[in-house]
Amino acid sequence: EAIEVLVRVRPLLPYEEGGDRNASSVVQLEDEHTVAILGDDPNKHVRCRFDGVLGPSATQEEIYTRVHSCTLSVLDGYNSTIFAYGQTGSGKTHTMFGPPGYHRELSSWKDAAKE
Repeated sequence: EAIEVLVRVRPLLPYEEGGDRNASSVVQLEDEHTVAILGDDPNKHVRCRFDGVLGPSATQEEIYTRVHSCTLSVLDGYNSTIFAYGQTGSGKTHTMFGPPGYHRELSSWKDAAKE
């Protein structure tokens, strides 16, 4: 058994970036395993390490590349779970389904199922 924890930082939404709000992200990617949560007080910054960190510009293909062994294990008859967790608006749907209007056929699943 193996458990991996991957973190995906979602991009800011259009209403967060523009207008009066003009927000900026408080999450900084330090490397492919580390994120920092930045606050107003530098003494309260938090750094966390994970098995993998994917930034706001990560594509669905990059996400799939990180989890494809998990999905292919299902086709081999093993139990496998991809679990998206977070508060409302944190990017779970964006992570699982991609940006609005994104559509791609899961041809790799079909190809793997034929083998």
